Amino acid sequence: MLFVDTSYAAQISSDACRDLTKIQQYVAGNMPESLWYNEHFIRAGKHDQNKQYEKEIAELQLALQAVPNSDYAGLVEMTIGDTYSAMKEYDNALTVYRKILQKYPNSVFLDAVHYNIATALYKGGNSSEAEKVLEDLISKSPNSTFTSCAKQNVQDIKKKISPVFLTDALQDHVDQLEGEVKLYEKIVQAADQSLKGFEKDINASIQDKEFPLKKIFNRAADKDSPVFNLGEKFLEEYPDSDLVASVYYSMIIDYYSLLNIKKSAEIYRRMKKVVPKDNPYLIELQPLAEEIRPVLELIKDADTIFNDAQVQSQEGNYIAAITSAEHFLSKFSEHDRVPEMLLFLGKVYFSMKKYNQARMAYEKITEYYSDASEYEEARWNIGRCYAAINEWQLATQNLEFFLEAHPKNSYTEEGEHSQKVGQTTLAALREKICSLSMFHRPAL
Repeated sequence: MLFVDTSYAAQISSDACRDLTKIQQYVAGNMPESLWYNEHFIRAGKHDQNKQYEKEIAELQLALQAVPNSDYAGLVEMTIGDTYSAMKEYDNALTVYRKILQKYPNSVFLDAVHYNIATALYKGGNSSEAEKVLEDLISKSPNSTFTSCAKQNVQDIKKKISPVFLTDALQDHVDQLEGEVKLYEKIVQAADQSLKGFEKDINASIQDKEFPLKKIFNRAADKDSPVFNLGEKFLEEYPDSDLVASVYYSMIIDYYSLLNIKKSAEIYRRMKKVVPKDNPYLIELQPLAEEIRPVLELIKDADTIFNDAQVQSQEGNYIAAITSAEHFLSKFSEHDRVPEMLLFLGKVYFSMKKYNQARMAYEKITEYYSDASEYEEARWNIGRCYAAINEWQLATQNLEFFLEAHPKNSYTEEGEHSQKVGQTTLAALREKICSLSMFHRPAL
């Protein structure tokens, strides 16, 4: 328990776990310097992190000499018991805990010792004795930090459900934190390597006039940037981490150092939505924010126009929606959302039964943005546009191309049945073409 970092306990769902912050504050605020700076105590903590439990116990026993006959001596001994529990040596753990009760009958940590005795008893196979100890704790210490968790444990034992003890909940959380830290360290290393690579290229360009400066700028457009990819992974897996602001900061600085101002601005804008205004990393980025402000305004303006077009369409104001869409496409021709806007524009025209204009919008996507996520839907809608104006031959050709290139698709209104519907539509169109050909066949 002594080496469990409970500074993150407030993030754990259990009320009892959150209450452990009180213990952590007491421990940190009252720990004597003779223990805090004791070399054996420091080594024990490192051994605990590396799960070298036997070495940890040996160092803790030596550290006891720094705090003889005090509450902290009892706490150190309890940590020795906890270490035995981690090693699944529950009998040794119980021996240590029970000695603490005899040696330190007035210790402020007695509730923790009783709770840990119950934990060791249950995990050692004695659930009935564990239940008795927990009930005794609840009865004698109704306001204890451990009471709410003890109550839940008793209920689970009575229901024959495996209880989740406090130490298990904390360990799970510590494991998660270790995952955060490891991923964060990778981000820091990647950012450092990126900056060193950039500095190396700059120095090379200074020393060698024929050094291809294009190489420096090409690195800025690298979609597989390790910092960006690792950062996005971190933000997805640990959105509530205390390290989120630092991750955003690393991503922004990385792209800024690579002269990719647009990407820096986009990430900065995302950061401002989730990070408090008084966050140190956000404050440190203020000078940079002033430099990229024109880009930020450009992004904001683009989104404003895009959202306005969508609102106008939802309200049935199709002409206004088209005006906003055309304004967007004219002003932001290089924007990442151009394919999305073209798809939107095509749908608006289709709703107005202006099928040729809709088809032209979709064709711009298939012609210029073949890698865009909107490509598949645009290709499908081209066929629908031809079918809507009875251009059956062209509709058939487009649908045949679509079904061959995209045998599985999920975006259409038909959902998971779109493949079958598409094939049925194609068959119907072929039949229509055949009947039209027979109808217009000249007489013999």
